[in-house]
Amino acid sequence: MKTLNLIIVLLLHMATARSQTTSITEIGNVAFINPSDTIVKNQRIELARMSNEFIQRYYPSNKHIIYVMLNTTDAKDFNVYYENIYGSSLDNDNNERSLKYYKPGIRVDANYNKEVILRLLDYGLKNSKSLCRKRQQLLKNKSTDKDALLLSENEVREILLHPLNNRIKSFL
Repeated sequence: MKTLNLIIVLLLHMATARSQTTSITEIGNVAFINPSDTIVKNQRIELARMSNEFIQRYYPSNKHIIYVMLNTTDAKDFNVYYENIYGSSLDNDNNERSLKYYKPGIRVDANYNKEVILRLLDYGLKNSKSLCRKRQQLLKNKSTDKDALLLSENEVREILLHPLNNRIKSFL
């Protein structure tokens, strides 16, 4: 049985054009891109710790790697989907070189809002099988439509506007 990797990648658009080095850091089950910028690094560490603590408390049997991606401030770009963290797998799954860099999992696009991260993380953990099936169906149909992996804007809006569940409420 393949292990499902849940991924939430912590990224932030940099306002400056200066070059920075990055590395991947793990805190418990949570991995994130760790830039050399100390302020951004500290924010990501805090959010990775929060995500890991949430997973340990409410999903203790979870063995998935979590990657948090914070790359947008526009709520219409928030999403949850199952994909290769190193890029699209829909158009290159059969490429031997791309399989070397293949690490499927759930990607969550969000901002630095803790509630948004936890809502999308919770949804991803609860619905990982259906998100994976969606991708498997696209691969079976030889589809390269990356947008078909994404939840609709209405689905994301429903996740974000739905009353907070008790897990998130008590955690925050």
